Amino acid sequence: MNENLEKAATKALELAEKTHGFVIEQAPEIIQEFYWWNLLSSLVCFLVCLAIIIFSALNLKKWYIKAFIDYYEDIYVFLFFILAVLSVVAVVGLFDSLYDIIKLLTAPKLYLIEYFLR
Repeated sequence: MNENLEKAATKALELAEKTHGFVIEQAPEIIQEFYWWNLLSSLVCFLVCLAIIIFSALNLKKWYIKAFIDYYEDIYVFLFFILAVLSVVAVVGLFDSLYDIIKLLTAPKLYLIEYFLR
């Protein structure tokens, strides 16, 4: 059993040495891909939140009228409150993703440090 553990530990150390060289050689490219991935991820989140806010702005008044003035049916009340809560969440997501986009474009090193400290 100890022999198997020794072999596994030896293989793990060899693999760590090989990957260490790979990581050192490829570090600039890995960091660049990390920045692009986070920038695009934040941009997609920003656009989705913006679409939800636009949809809410166009439909919130209409569903409010249907829910509380014209019909007062439960489904319209439920849809109105769901859309109102979704709008608040979308506004928070919009500002959070906008904050990440600005930080990635203006201070990428700071973003990297903060990301890995989280």
